[in-house]
Amino acid sequence: MDVPPEDWQSCRACRADIVFGRTSRISKGKPVVMPVDVKPADNGTVALSKQGGVYYAGVVRKNQAAGMRDRGVGLHVSHFATCPQGARFRRYYPDAG
Repeated sequence: MDVPPEDWQSCRACRADIVFGRTSRISKGKPVVMPVDVKPADNGTVALSKQGGVYYAGVVRKNQAAGMRDRGVGLHVSHFATCPQGARFRRYYPDAG
């Protein structure tokens, strides 16, 4: 999915362009969010969708990802995997990525 620039946010650590996607996980009664790189990547495994102004992020399995790429679906990467300080922020989003 292409994320329009007006929806981009900046990572507090490395200033990369990211978007936060809600996951299916719940922690302390609230949906867990995952920071996701805004540009699709060849090795991406995160499917993004937007409904009602809210982004949703779901991790897909290897075979699913391959099939989606074959159909031209752009998949993203969790920013925890690409941020030089991803481990530092993972504690704020313990169930994501």
